[in-house]
Amino acid sequence: MIRVDGLEKEFGSFLALKGLNFHVPKGRVHGFLGHNGAGKTTTLNILAGFSPYGKGSVQIDGMEVRDAKQAVQRKIGYLPEAPQFYEYMRAKELLMYLGRIQKASKLDAGKRAEELLRLVGLESASKRKVGGFSRGMKQRLGMACALVHDPALLLLDEPTSALDPEGRREVLEMIKKLKEAGKTILISTHILSDVERVCDSVTMIKNGTCILDADIAALKEIQGPAGYRIEFVRAIKEAELHDLQSTACISELICEEESCLVKASNEDSEVSLLLAKALSELKIPFHGIQRQERTLEELYIRRMNGYE
Repeated sequence: MIRVDGLEKEFGSFLALKGLNFHVPKGRVHGFLGHNGAGKTTTLNILAGFSPYGKGSVQIDGMEVRDAKQAVQRKIGYLPEAPQFYEYMRAKELLMYLGRIQKASKLDAGKRAEELLRLVGLESASKRKVGGFSRGMKQRLGMACALVHDPALLLLDEPTSALDPEGRREVLEMIKKLKEAGKTILISTHILSDVERVCDSVTMIKNGTCILDADIAALKEIQGPAGYRIEFVRAIKEAELHDLQSTACISELICEEESCLVKASNEDSEVSLLLAKALSELKIPFHGIQRQERTLEELYIRRMNGYE
């Protein structure tokens, strides 16, 4: 659905995007991650046809996108990080107005507005003026606006940033339903737990270039075997540490006074038992051993800091 190859974007003498490459297959929910200033919003604006670019290629569903008119033709919906509205309008009135711009009849525009207000949980606020909405309500309304023309591709810039935990959960469930309906969704966000919950794949960018483009399912292989945290009864001695480190199932050992993080050399389901046996044989008292999966947040931090 999305294919970005060698994309470059300049702001004066500053090169914001430096040969950016990433692909998003049709029907995927794809996370788009990076630090502030990495080029995420710039990329979304280019995909939406709002910002021209220099070198490279941007294709949506096999066709080049260079301006907003072409983006509309590709049926793209866009939710910016801080959506702006005609605040004197009521929620349903605004959605009907957008529907009429898309040449829907008054009856169809009204039905679509009601349908979308139900979808985003604003049905009871349909007759309220948008100027009185909270930031979270405006975020939900922005999602509804992005869906008015039933787009095949949704670009969401920080869609859950203004929401409380319940609101976040509802938006994430909405994203799952939209995926089930066949839509392709690109999400730019700083909330990595949200990415883990709803995304099929992820792109990480740093300083305008891609540093990771992979399926979430494949990240376990990238991240390597799980870790195990051992909680000791007392601080471990240097000689004991040396003996423990020689255990066959351990590839790395990071100790902190009365606990240590063990990186296993494989994904054997009996690693915990092997560690417990080694600790018993070495007469090192411990409270317990807990398996710790590497999270997307950990991978993000390590990649952004150049550790892997």
